[in-house]
Amino acid sequence: LRNPPDLILLDLKMPEMDGFQTCKVLRADKEFDGIPIIVVSGYNTVEDRTRVFEFGADDFIAKPFDNAELLARIQRKLSFVPSDRVSEKTESLKTIQCGNLKINPRDQVVQIEDRVLHLSALEFRLLYVLALHCDELVSRKNIIEKVWDGQPVSDRIIDPHIVSLRNKLVGCTYAISSAYGKGYSLRPLA
Repeated sequence: LRNPPDLILLDLKMPEMDGFQTCKVLRADKEFDGIPIIVVSGYNTVEDRTRVFEFGADDFIAKPFDNAELLARIQRKLSFVPSDRVSEKTESLKTIQCGNLKINPRDQVVQIEDRVLHLSALEFRLLYVLALHCDELVSRKNIIEKVWDGQPVSDRIIDPHIVSLRNKLVGCTYAISSAYGKGYSLRPLA
């Protein structure tokens, strides 16, 4: 694309292809896989929200919504999207290897052996934080501070992203484990 969007606002109810499938298609396309997607929808069940994150969305806001909240969420997501799609914070960082999982923060590429995973920008940051502290418990508070950059969010927002990541880490020699009410860790499979 000559002028890729910095962010995509996506509704779930659309005439030809619903928002779930659109999100899935966007995440499978190399040109769109790193672009933040905010879903804005009247569908607001736990199942819908979880499914949206499983298909690769970065955020969800229910209709009706407050314009100020939507703008704040957009600004927050855009603050994570540099013009060249590579974060200045991660440019000088080295690749992390956890078993057969390889995370390249400079190019924001995650691989299990030779298979490249298609992660949303938020999923990448979440996995990167867990990999930085491989074999250590990372508290929910720390995850929110590092992944959502201190943004005021519920600590439950982590859960659907963890579910989505676990589904994408099939074949990995490391897995995300949880300590109820405390946090998550990336540990080798037993």
